[in-house]
Amino acid sequence: MAAHVMFMSPRGIGTPHAPGIGNIRLREAVTVPGVTNAVAQPGEMVMVVNDDAATILAAYGSAPDAALLVETNASSAGIPVPTKTFSPPMMVRPGEKVSVKALA
Repeated sequence: MAAHVMFMSPRGIGTPHAPGIGNIRLREAVTVPGVTNAVAQPGEMVMVVNDDAATILAAYGSAPDAALLVETNASSAGIPVPTKTFSPPMMVRPGEKVSVKALA
């Protein structure tokens, strides 16, 4: 299984299209289950592309765990990403990573 995590800057703030995708700084392929090596920079957001035949979960944080049902200080709750689609833009804090796991 594979997922692709894109770290990007938002664009279009203050317009009807906000937030839109700005410059994509990095796209990292992550084996499911896994965690990105890259971390978010100030002002970035992330999107996860599910390139697998099954739904996955994605979470972000300082110690992200996509299997969580409730957020903690270190991780958001897991966000479902259906097969062959992408997550909504996720607003992350500097230094945060992204975790992906198969939906059980």
